[in-house]
Amino acid sequence: MHDWNDQRVLVTGASGFIGSHLVPRLIGMGCSVHTIQRNDKASTAQVWQVDLNDEAALNNTIGKIRPSIVFHTAASRAEENWRELCDVNIKASMVLLEACKTAGVSRLVTLGSSLELLEVPPSAFAASRSASALLMQYHAQKMGLSLMHLRAGYVYGHGMAVQKFIPSAIRAVMRGTELAITPDHIKRNYIHVNDVIDACLEAALADEKGARLINAFADEVHNAREIIDIIAAALGKPAVARIEPHLIRDWDQNDWAIGSAASQKLNGWHPRVSLKAGLLDMIDHARCTDGI
Repeated sequence: MHDWNDQRVLVTGASGFIGSHLVPRLIGMGCSVHTIQRNDKASTAQVWQVDLNDEAALNNTIGKIRPSIVFHTAASRAEENWRELCDVNIKASMVLLEACKTAGVSRLVTLGSSLELLEVPPSAFAASRSASALLMQYHAQKMGLSLMHLRAGYVYGHGMAVQKFIPSAIRAVMRGTELAITPDHIKRNYIHVNDVIDACLEAALADEKGARLINAFADEVHNAREIIDIIAAALGKPAVARIEPHLIRDWDQNDWAIGSAASQKLNGWHPRVSLKAGLLDMIDHARCTDGI
């Protein structure tokens, strides 16, 4: 097993959903953790408030930190602002890539989206992530920088945005209110955030050369009704749901197995958290925070 103790690492987007789970895991393993984030949210890591698009400042900061591994989780979902999508998801990623090469970083792990696998991007966000992944892969290969780009499924877990489906479903069942859901034929690949963190750590140490685009998917897909049934059974309360076809998104019609792409998984990694276990963990956190 690799000794992470005193490993110097850098995490971008540390105050985001996945970053906020990754940082404490790294700290718990004894790493010297540095973060780049937009705000001064309390953290036990060394926080650097740097604009990822400021090439000089970023190069200077990474030169000071001298991390051996960089985890890039920062991203923008500003669907209506193509300039921000380009600046954060594409330009900033390329600036970071070059800064890592200059600083002699041994491995850059970037986190993307399963939407990148679709032939036609279903949103501006998906298009920006696809462009970023391909550009990073090409230039990392050209630079001789080791890059592992993870495309994750629908990531869930405690701490995710409260307006998302699963937190909304938990609150609805807890309070006995009606919940609008997608039709039963709509299924998604739900992957627990802890499994994604495991994949990030495995990718950081993988015995791989060059630049690779790989997937972090769960083994099964589930529909919304299955989600609320598990929540209702765990809480011992009925779930009141109504089908709303208008909730179907453009990408929901796609087969999330996505052919052979689903097999492009990271060697040594396999999801360990079942959907039921992941939902029970979220329910426990909701009970503590909502007092229900």
